[in-house]
Amino acid sequence: MPKISFLGAGRMASAMVEGLLARHVCAPADLCCNDGGDGTAAALAARTGVRAAGGLAELVASAETLVLACKPQQLAGLDPSLAGLAAGKLVLSILAGTRLDRLAQVFPGARNIVRAMPNTPGQIGAGITAWSPRSPLSGSDRDTIEAVLGALGQQLEVPEAQLDAVTGLS
Repeated sequence: MPKISFLGAGRMASAMVEGLLARHVCAPADLCCNDGGDGTAAALAARTGVRAAGGLAELVASAETLVLACKPQQLAGLDPSLAGLAAGKLVLSILAGTRLDRLAQVFPGARNIVRAMPNTPGQIGAGITAWSPRSPLSGSDRDTIEAVLGALGQQLEVPEAQLDAVTGLS
């Protein structure tokens, strides 16, 4: 499994990290997290053994996949250097209501972008997460997305136009 970094260390990011570790999909050394200064990354690192990054460059440097797990309203205020740091990476967004075309504006050099909508039962591994890629995924990127989202429970690829409806039902 490639190295995965989480921008945000709140409930859903924590659930993903803990699910990946519990299912032995990743080792703690393969995961890194960062937060907006609220201490959630340090708490997650202390609880799980993953690395808490001190800054964006450290967060993204060795990652193949960047999971956007901050609050949707924080997207516009992210450090502009993140776009360059994420070039060539797979970006997975769990930002509610943030469409793929908007994510592509923020991350124009990303290898691919996937929008996902996990639901609350994912916090205990019983969720259903619908997801949609910007363009068709390579085999290894699909494996990564299915593993990360599978850490929350079941996962299902759908066209983006159906994402909100599926999320509402789940």
